Parts: sequence; C-alpha cells; structure tokens
Amino acid sequence: MKEPTNPATTRLDANTSRFISTPAGFYDRYILLLAYYETNEQAYEATERQYAEIVGRRRFKGYESFKSSYSQWGKRRSGTPRRRR
Repeated sequence: MKEPTNPATTRLDANTSRFISTPAGFYDRYILLLAYYETNEQAYEATERQYAEIVGRRRFKGYESFKSSYSQWGKRRSGTPRRRR
C-alpha cells in the first residue's frame, strides 16, 4: 500500500495556490495540515511557509495573532453571534 503524501511537503498546484491566498483558504489549509503535525503551532508554521512561497510574505505576525484571528473566523463560520460591548 502506498504511503499518504504529506500536503505540507508537496508542491502546490495553481488552484490550491489561489485558494490558500484567501483567508478561508488559509484556515482550511491549516485544518488539512493538522493531521500531519504533532502540534497546532507546527501546522500553522507549515501553512505560513506555503503561503509565503505564493504571496512573498507571512499572513500573520506570529502564532498568537493567528490563534486570535482563527478563533474569530471560527465563530463567524459557525454562526455564533458576536457579543456587544
């Protein structure tokens, strides 16, 4: 049986390259890579490397910034209402 290919180490095709450059695409790629890494931070760094190869810069300053943004995206995606201040 053939070993599954790690998407973090394979070259991205044109469609995936366009997709990862969107916010939803970045988060979806991160979710895909979670299965291939021991920690969430490692999956995030792999996603950032792929994003930087395409766009030429990092999407977030660091993991903490990503976690905050990802949490907000997840709440919007699931339909959780925002809290009013």
